[in-house]
Amino acid sequence: SQIVTAGDFTETDNCAGAIAVGAGCAVQVKFLPAAVGARSGMLTVYGNVAGGQATAKLSGTGAPAAAIILDPISVAYSATNVGAVSAAQNITVSNTGGVTATLQTPVVTGDFTIMANTCGATLAAGVGCTVSVAFQPTASGTRTGSFSLTDSTGIQTTSLTGTGLLPATDALAPASLTFAAQVLNTASMGQQVTLTNAGDAALTLVAAQIASGDFTVVNGCGNSLAAHSVCALTVVFVPKSVGAEVGVLTVSDQYRSQTVTLSGTGVAPAGVSVSPVGTMAFAATGVGLSAAPQTATLTNNGGMPLLIQSIGATGDFAVVAGSSTCGTSLAVGTSCSVQVVFAPAVAGTCSGSLVVVDNAPTSPQRVSLTGAGVDFALTANGSTTQTIATGGQAVYPLLLTSAAGQPGTVAFTCSPLPAHATCTVNPSPGAMGGTSTITVTVATSVAGAELRWPDARQMVWFAVLVPLWFGRRRLRRVGLAALVGCVLLVAGCSASRLIPVSGGGGGGAGNPTPSGTYNLTVTGTNAGLVRSVGLTLVVQ
Repeated sequence: SQIVTAGDFTETDNCAGAIAVGAGCAVQVKFLPAAVGARSGMLTVYGNVAGGQATAKLSGTGAPAAAIILDPISVAYSATNVGAVSAAQNITVSNTGGVTATLQTPVVTGDFTIMANTCGATLAAGVGCTVSVAFQPTASGTRTGSFSLTDSTGIQTTSLTGTGLLPATDALAPASLTFAAQVLNTASMGQQVTLTNAGDAALTLVAAQIASGDFTVVNGCGNSLAAHSVCALTVVFVPKSVGAEVGVLTVSDQYRSQTVTLSGTGVAPAGVSVSPVGTMAFAATGVGLSAAPQTATLTNNGGMPLLIQSIGATGDFAVVAGSSTCGTSLAVGTSCSVQVVFAPAVAGTCSGSLVVVDNAPTSPQRVSLTGAGVDFALTANGSTTQTIATGGQAVYPLLLTSAAGQPGTVAFTCSPLPAHATCTVNPSPGAMGGTSTITVTVATSVAGAELRWPDARQMVWFAVLVPLWFGRRRLRRVGLAALVGCVLLVAGCSASRLIPVSGGGGGGAGNPTPSGTYNLTVTGTNAGLVRSVGLTLVVQ
């Protein structure tokens, strides 16, 4: 026998030549459509049967094959810092065929990571899914990789590319600079501090400043440093005083601030010099008071002893008595010192000089002195006596007067206060620089206070009663306890309350201020000066 097929069909069988009577064989037919749509064919078996053959009709329908497409087929990522993760980009997987396709797990290579995957094990015809892939560079430069998906039709691939960036760096060296001995008021040779950016991005917000010491810096870096670049900051030492000096250079950028320690020694020039060079500035000081003294150093760098005729100060400045270590002669290579004090006689800017008269060619030696004198007046601007009923308020107008343009403020206090009373000064502090009105308000019968220790009158009563007790020896011991209790009761009943100088109005019915006459003092202070106005309060 022989078996054949026609059309889009093929067959396999195990029928070998002849089939014995009562026996059989198997024929398998496969449909391999060559086109889409209805397809037909014929299976024919040739043998020693009637007509010489037997036939069977075959039919089937051809459908489109599965077709998996990736979109896009290449993905480029923006430059990303090494170690960071870029924004994810989506790769769409679509089945444009007519039958369901099977999908395996997608795979990425290189510095890329799958962040999300909506694809399952199968993908129906005409359906799509997405896979999100991010770039995570492990090194700088161009980085490549791929996205691949194995499905029932083959392997689909998308190429991946990105650029890894090393973040900007800010290595600063050296950590310290030491300058050789430098003559006062002259500039040393510059020393450099280098800032290195080994990254792939620019280092921004670069700034440099000297925090302390007689040092200057020139920032050769500007406010940014390009990738893979080095710049220099030049530091110069310009001493103003004799002796060792230290300073700090601070270099800041987008990441942090770094410091470089600076050190040097100022030496006097050849001949005679006084340091500090330039000006000694004193803090603002109240008229009639003295500022903290400052020290000036006289150095003999000449070739012969220095004969000192006089050391003095002009203006509102003076050499502190007994502070000079100079004497009448100063040996070569030695120094001595004096202390200068500022004691302003009037308010305003004060200037003067420290003058050293000696036998040097540059005599006299001078140091400029500056300071500011501070003065103000606090006076009544009306009656200083007020009479009120308990629970009421007394208002006292005052004037704060100082020279026009004088800076600063005056702080106020108000004491002592009657029991259950408050004192408010407005404004407090008061601004200097002219004449302004200050209002003092005393409110009585205010709730909430702190008990004071018994006053002097209560202690007098105690002193009178105790001797009387000891003169009555026959009284029982319990009498002493009663007496002490009575004294404490008197002290407690008449105790006042300590009220801070702030807030509050009167009216506390449960805390009446006792009737009587009270003397209060309003005090203003600034730059060590104290000015006061006495006030009288009569409570009825």
